[in-house]
Amino acid sequence: LLAVTTHISEAELERAKQQQIANLRMARESTATLAEWIGRHLLHYGEYRSASALEARLQSVTTAQVQALAQRLFIHPSI
Repeated sequence: LLAVTTHISEAELERAKQQQIANLRMARESTATLAEWIGRHLLHYGEYRSASALEARLQSVTTAQVQALAQRLFIHPSI
């Protein structure tokens, strides 16, 4: 995990994004899981976040953002 603090390739990031998008789509395939999804969003965020909005947000993540978060979590944790 510490390797992510200094380097992550565009290919690795793209693969991770595509995996998350696939999980996002599969989790919404049944009525029950969609209802759970909507309920969780309403409880956690106070609003429903559509799959397309989440996909767009995932696609906007950069390698620099991932590295910065990894450094904050693994090298300079505040806890």
